Order: sequence, then structure tokens, then C-alpha cells
Amino acid sequence: MDHAARKHGISQTFGDAAPSYDTIVPFFTTFGRALVAAAGIEAGDRVLDIASGRGACTWPALEATGPTGSVLALDLAPPMVAALADDLAAAGLAPPQAEARLGDLEALDVPDASVDVVVCGFGIFLAPRISVALTEVHRVLRPGGRFAASTFVGGLGGFAWFGEIVGAVAPGTPAPSGTNLITADGLRGPLAAAGFAPPRVEAVSGRFPIPDVDALVAWYRSHGGRATMEALDDAQLAAFRILGAERLAADDHELDQHAELTVASRP
Repeated sequence: MDHAARKHGISQTFGDAAPSYDTIVPFFTTFGRALVAAAGIEAGDRVLDIASGRGACTWPALEATGPTGSVLALDLAPPMVAALADDLAAAGLAPPQAEARLGDLEALDVPDASVDVVVCGFGIFLAPRISVALTEVHRVLRPGGRFAASTFVGGLGGFAWFGEIVGAVAPGTPAPSGTNLITADGLRGPLAAAGFAPPRVEAVSGRFPIPDVDALVAWYRSHGGRATMEALDDAQLAAFRILGAERLAADDHELDQHAELTVASRP
């Protein structure tokens, strides 16, 4: 898949997922709070939230910065941006304190050295060219500013058996959109190349009840796994549901997710 097509696919997948994103279980919200805490955001800070989605990092960042700070949330999918903008307006928040707008990880429309902290919740691996994205993050951070990103242990979120049963019922079905399986260790080289100091990495985890196979299917359709689920025809989906229900029961209807939080400073 070429560069432009990959970005279009990411935008389409997450745009379609926007209405239910993070509504089945509080997955991104949970890890978003952990990432903001790890970033050390303080009152008055200027924060940039990239690949913001529906605001899993935006909201706790706003709490941390307070009325004297600001949070700009950027996302590639117009429906995500529209939904977050509506939520911010409903909460009585407006620029410059809070703003959601379209933005590309690889071409941030933000002035040089204008941001104290950049956060990216489970999104840096969506950049087709991570080196370009990290160079952009370095550019917009002030000297001494920090970049904080969450990544999945092993590269992908969700149940470890998801890809296995999709492969069993529909060989050749594409993996979730945009991922290149980058991990915290995989970020170290690109961060150094972009000019960041050696990062610190914090391990975190969360447990999320998935009560039945209907919730399982709905959850995978509510995020980057949507492209994979939508590629299944009716027969394949029925087979997926049977195998998924069996695996879900074996896991006591609970997702045990492990992740890592990487925080790196611009010297």
C-alpha cells in the first residue's frame, strides 16, 4: 500500500469508528490518563495531543493544564475531530484553552518550539513514516519539552488470539489499519535520530470486562480493528463469533492489556 493510500485507509477506518470509539469499554480513556500522568503535565503547560481520537488524552491534559494552559488536539479523521470538537463545546471549552482540528502526524501545523508537551496515545505507529513524525514532534517542542507516547507490548492491542482466529476464518484478511508493530523498544532508534534524549519507559496494564461476543465484535469495530472486521463476509463473521466466544470464555470474559509509556525530552 502506498503512502497516500495508507493515510486514506487510516482516516477512513477511524472516521467510521468515531461514533463508538472508546464507548464499549473505557480502554483508551484508561491508558490516556496514565500517559498524561507519565508526561508530567503541569498547570499552564501548552500541550499538543496528536492522533487524539475522541480525546482520551485531551481531557486529562485539560485537567492538568487548568485554565491557564492549553490543549490542541489533532487527528487525521474528520469525524473524530468533529465529535471531539462537539464534546469540548458542550463542556464550555473553546480556543485557546481547548481546540480540536484536523492534523497529520507527518506535517504538524504548529509553530516551531511552541509546545511544552506532546502526547500521543496509541497513535505514533499509525504514521507511515515514523521518523518524519518524530522529527515534526521535535520541531514543535520547546527545548526541555517532552514527548510521551503509549505503545502496545508486542506491537498490537487487544486479545492475542484475535489475529489467529481471523486468519482461521478468513485467510488473507488485512491486519488492523496503519499498524507497523512498533513497540517502546522500536521507538528508541527513531527518537534518537530525531534528536531526543534517551527515553524512560514505564510499564502499565489494564483489565477490561468483555461480557459476551456481541461486545467483542462491537469493540473491535470501534477502533483500528474495524477494517479487519469489516472485511469479513457474513459466513466468516459467523465463524469468527463462534471461535471468539470460545476464546472469550477461556479468558473469563476479560481483556488483560499490557502497554508501555515512553517519555523523551528535547534537549
